[in-house]
Amino acid sequence: MLADSARAAARPSWIWLAGFFYPSVLVVPALGVRAAQTGIGETWEGLMAWTLTPLFVPPIVLLVAGLARLASPRNWTECLAKHGKVRLRDAWGAGRGLFGATLGLWLCLLLLDLVVLGIGLFVFRGLGGHEDWRAYVLGGPLLLFCCIYAVVVSVLFQLALQSLAQNQRGVASAIQHSWKLTQNDSWATLRAALVDCALSAALAGVGFLVTPGDSGQFSPLGLPYLVLTAIVGVARALYWARVYRSLGGLTPEDGVPGLATASPALAPPSA
Repeated sequence: MLADSARAAARPSWIWLAGFFYPSVLVVPALGVRAAQTGIGETWEGLMAWTLTPLFVPPIVLLVAGLARLASPRNWTECLAKHGKVRLRDAWGAGRGLFGATLGLWLCLLLLDLVVLGIGLFVFRGLGGHEDWRAYVLGGPLLLFCCIYAVVVSVLFQLALQSLAQNQRGVASAIQHSWKLTQNDSWATLRAALVDCALSAALAGVGFLVTPGDSGQFSPLGLPYLVLTAIVGVARALYWARVYRSLGGLTPEDGVPGLATASPALAPPSA
């Protein structure tokens, strides 16, 4: 599924801009590990920026929601049939009407991550942080548990976002649906999460090649890396849409009463 998603995402399109903001399952855990190593100050600013950016830049929420909706195999294929590619304006149109629910889902699950990680970091730093062995012995297992919890919540977010975007559900309904999907086949969900984690780790490895040197200048590979990040974001959206279906997630094409029956996401934005 990831290979198919990557091939589809690699088709050049402005939809890559939406993919640049599409979250991975390791965003919050990675920030938590960084806070344990370098201190809470700068990392806390990063967490707050990640949390509050959607509030001040609403188009990001619309594009993420629209990309999630277009990531459904049927919707993606229809866009390709109509325009030869999936356009950024298609994602914008698909996100209309989903702003409030997507933002609510984003803040709700991210708040859970922040609370749990905050507790783990408070204990770890209180025991001396990375400079004291007691922090690793006593606070390390707790911080590891908090990071694993954050990954689980991030997986729930991916599935809930698909449920919300495909079926125009409310926040509570989408979270409940995602939880049922993970319970239905926990092993398949774990494998899917590990694939996403491996994808994020590979992208992070490439990122080390473009970090600023002593001169403070980025490598010439910086721009291609940003493009690669955007492509990976689109691939991730397509991948989780396929995972959602493979776990038994419903979409309007299943004809279940109560779900949305139209595909306004594919209508031209000017319509």
